[in-house]
Amino acid sequence: MAITCKRWRCRFCGPQKVRKLAAITRDAAPTTLITLTVNPKCHHSPHDAWRMVQPKIARLVAKIRRNQKEFEYLRVLEATKKGWPHWHFVARTGWIEQRWLSNEWDTLTGARIVDIRRIKQQSEVYWYVVKYLAKQTHIRWTDRRVTITKKFSASVAPKPKGGLILDQFERHNEHPEDYIRWNFEGRTIYQVSPICWTLSPVSCSVQQTQLEEF
Repeated sequence: MAITCKRWRCRFCGPQKVRKLAAITRDAAPTTLITLTVNPKCHHSPHDAWRMVQPKIARLVAKIRRNQKEFEYLRVLEATKKGWPHWHFVARTGWIEQRWLSNEWDTLTGARIVDIRRIKQQSEVYWYVVKYLAKQTHIRWTDRRVTITKKFSASVAPKPKGGLILDQFERHNEHPEDYIRWNFEGRTIYQVSPICWTLSPVSCSVQQTQLEEF
């Protein structure tokens, strides 16, 4: 059994997390790339900028959702060479005007510089996410580099609770013993459980009970 630390700095866990998030983002069919910055003149230090601006993101997202039917995203925190934070969004949403977004972000944080562009080729999304995650170094203020909304990732069908997967089945009203006797004369039947029978020997890990040979 392998035990993983799940840390970004780990040379084993880090790349694995990058590939997984990139695949989730690709399959989510995002439409828009957004980058939000900070204004260094409004803050004493990069840490102060992150502490003050981070809570404002939720307020901006709420405003976008009031204008859009959908705004689901994967968000990546990144720091410049001088340490100033900025946030990259890979979002699934409708059209957002750049001027409106810039004005809203300026009102909330004092920073007017935002970048927004439509995704033209879905095939590039995977490598876009890989680029911003793989090059990231440790940010001492927080261990949470990535945020993903619950509805962003593609829905996955729930796994069956049991170990038996039925591709096709038919419903019959006869008692199992009668149905077996009438339809499988001359065959050897194995009982796997009180309500389950099989025509072929099952795995040795399952206790087999041979009923009878008809």
